[in-house]
Amino acid sequence: MSTTIASFQLFPLDGVAAPAVTASVIIAFLALTALYVVRMLRTRALTRAAGELGLNEPCAKFVGKALVRSPGTPESLVSSAARLREALARRLGTITNDTAADRFAINAAWCLSQLGCRDAPFEGAPKTFDAVQVGDPVDSSPTFTAYIADVDETSLTLITSRACPYPPHTPLTLTLEDDSKIETTLELKPVTAAPEWVLAHTLDANVERRETHRTPCSVNTVSLEPCAEVVEMRRALRLRWPLSHSDLEDNEIWRHRRRMRIIDISPGGAAVLVDEHVPLGERFHLLLSGADDSVLAVPEVEVLHTHQAPTGELRLGVRFIGVRLAERTAICDWIGANGEDNGLAEHASALASSVGAE
Repeated sequence: MSTTIASFQLFPLDGVAAPAVTASVIIAFLALTALYVVRMLRTRALTRAAGELGLNEPCAKFVGKALVRSPGTPESLVSSAARLREALARRLGTITNDTAADRFAINAAWCLSQLGCRDAPFEGAPKTFDAVQVGDPVDSSPTFTAYIADVDETSLTLITSRACPYPPHTPLTLTLEDDSKIETTLELKPVTAAPEWVLAHTLDANVERRETHRTPCSVNTVSLEPCAEVVEMRRALRLRWPLSHSDLEDNEIWRHRRRMRIIDISPGGAAVLVDEHVPLGERFHLLLSGADDSVLAVPEVEVLHTHQAPTGELRLGVRFIGVRLAERTAICDWIGANGEDNGLAEHASALASSVGAE
């Protein structure tokens, strides 16, 4: 006896096997249908969120299709231009076909241009999602294509599906589409949940232009000493694990915190006021918190210059170093929430009290 099910000829089927096979085919069909419906609804939600962010219909549809398999809710993926950039960059890093990756990068760049956030941070800098050829100036191995995910005055972030064969501190040459070259040094290799390459560059950033991009604020916070515990904190935040001040208060690093106040900030650095001497070149971690005492980021910073403020405090100019893409997004989110009219004065006062209490 033979039975035809869904156009497939199955031999043989007895009275027990036939219902079992039929049920498995039906279950598989229902599972595929459910998956299709879920993805269709998620695509629509992403498209709608992208439209609400300010993208036109073609760009919104591109975002909906591009991020349908990305982890996270549509609202979290497309809640801001910085988060959209991060999500698109991560998706770009999964595309192994060069032609498809080029096409994706062009569309992603178009989306950011519509939102007005693809301008180069300073003259001569590449733009987000520009394609570059990566080569080792010492080794004669062939170059390969990567894409700019972020750039500031001292470092840039690359996205590529290729594994990183180089150890940290390897010099690398980036060739732009106009054949101009950027000499860089590999700072951070890809790690779990952070597929990007972070490189220090030698571009000459215009200091006066950089200053115009800073956002004034007045938020009390603390600094933490570099240690293994902070490395684990940054890893936890990269993996989207929630952290709060209560998670830090029983830790040894909290007892050695230093009180300071952020008075302006940009994606590349900040100005802070402290009550004690801090030498040039010192490195520490700056705690950036949310209104609910959640920890958003703890980027490492380096002191570039110091001078006495009119209030008698020491003003430090610091730059962020070794910042990965997710942490850069968190810094951008913090900047958006903490301008002069941030509504967090009560939270800042509470934090200042907790910093002073031993």
